[in-house]
Amino acid sequence: MKIREVIQVLGEPLLSGDAEQMVSAVVCDSRSVLPGAVFVCIGGARFDGHEFIEEAIQRGAILIIAERAVHVPEPIGLLHVGSSREALARLAHVFHGAAGDRLHITGITGTNGKTSTAFMLQHLLQSASMKTGLIGTVQYDLGDRVLPAQRTTPEADELHAYLGEMQRCDCEAAVMEVSSHAIDMKRVSGLLFDVVLFTNLSHDHLDYHADMEEYFRVKCRLFSQTKENAIAVVNGDDAYGQRLIKELSVPVIAFGEGENTALQVRADRIKTRAKGTCFYVYSPWGEGWIHLPLLGRFHVVNALAAMSVAGSCGISFEAMQAAFKRVPSIPGRLELIRTFSQRRIFSDCAHTPDALEAVLKTLRSWVRGKLWVVFGCGGNRDQQKRILMGRIASTHADRVVLTSDNPRREDPILICRYILEGWVDSNRPHVEIDRKKAIGYAMRRMKRGDVLLVAGKGHETYQEVNGTVVPFEDRLVIEAWTKRCS
Repeated sequence: MKIREVIQVLGEPLLSGDAEQMVSAVVCDSRSVLPGAVFVCIGGARFDGHEFIEEAIQRGAILIIAERAVHVPEPIGLLHVGSSREALARLAHVFHGAAGDRLHITGITGTNGKTSTAFMLQHLLQSASMKTGLIGTVQYDLGDRVLPAQRTTPEADELHAYLGEMQRCDCEAAVMEVSSHAIDMKRVSGLLFDVVLFTNLSHDHLDYHADMEEYFRVKCRLFSQTKENAIAVVNGDDAYGQRLIKELSVPVIAFGEGENTALQVRADRIKTRAKGTCFYVYSPWGEGWIHLPLLGRFHVVNALAAMSVAGSCGISFEAMQAAFKRVPSIPGRLELIRTFSQRRIFSDCAHTPDALEAVLKTLRSWVRGKLWVVFGCGGNRDQQKRILMGRIASTHADRVVLTSDNPRREDPILICRYILEGWVDSNRPHVEIDRKKAIGYAMRRMKRGDVLLVAGKGHETYQEVNGTVVPFEDRLVIEAWTKRCS
């Protein structure tokens, strides 16, 4: 690609520079600039790319794309655009060969269940010999290599680079978690989906969105970004899903539980056990029992969602039945980390009210002793949900230890005070801000038959404290305490 092709894609005149220069990369992070790169200045929550133009030029940028008046020295190229984020997405799409146009892409959006659904769907597709990449909260699977995820949906320049790599690795499909932030910040702008899947909508991210209605409307935007003959897959049990179905103009597959005849894919006779979950499914592709080696009733609706997409891709019901029996555990999603002296410790990423309630209810259904939970809430995020999570923990757990999660730049003591505002039980929780000590406090006091849930971080390998990211893994802490408590 030459600079003149950049001009053609964006439709804006070149204000300075040589239009015949070759472009080596398209990036929005000045630290990623290589000689010959186009640097697109975008604004973020903490940093503004316009402030890093000089650094980008020093690193070898040959063209600056900005959405406000800036000065660059000759012979550096300059382009002004109305929206830098929109420009970045369009330009990255073309620069990386429009790879998304040649992959079957499923975009999964919603509050809870995105990661579990994405992992299940990738497993179903690959079990049917359809090589499938994955972009989501836990990892980016690009076909021949797997990278740890930095955010649920990467910035547009990284996203299109990853899709390009998937195509070069002979992937036929891609499964992508799409956050509301990514939609609003135009990270997926211009990308067209073959399937858009809606899991549910519940209280979250109201530090970013004004209210639930705005949150819902942002999610809805994704359903306008579809290819010809695309379909929508929607949770018909969810109130917002029911609203969405009425508004959509594309064909819809609705999934859920119960007797609702409007659900094309539905489950009943659900049985949850300590070793897995089974349920009976009715679908356009067949009916029968599904056996999952995963814990928790909440996995049923995720499996129905994945099945709805896989079935629409032509995978037989029998093939899906066989694949579900072999579905691997999902990192940080109700994982049994350790069992010692008839005590069990689980980890889960539950950081929303609905997710925490679902996991606690699952554990409650078969715990013989006391149900413990260690959790906190993230700092500099939605404060309203802290009260709700306090109410849920005090309602469904026998023993609660409040601690820090990712406090970021907020005082973790104040976060715990917010959580305590929702308390409805006279049995007050123990507060231990040091997360390592909090886990140890619970593990040392557990008795035979007790179960401990360590919630909030799941697969994460770090904590954000006072603007610093420090290594921290719940799993490693649990394993270390197991040795001391055994």
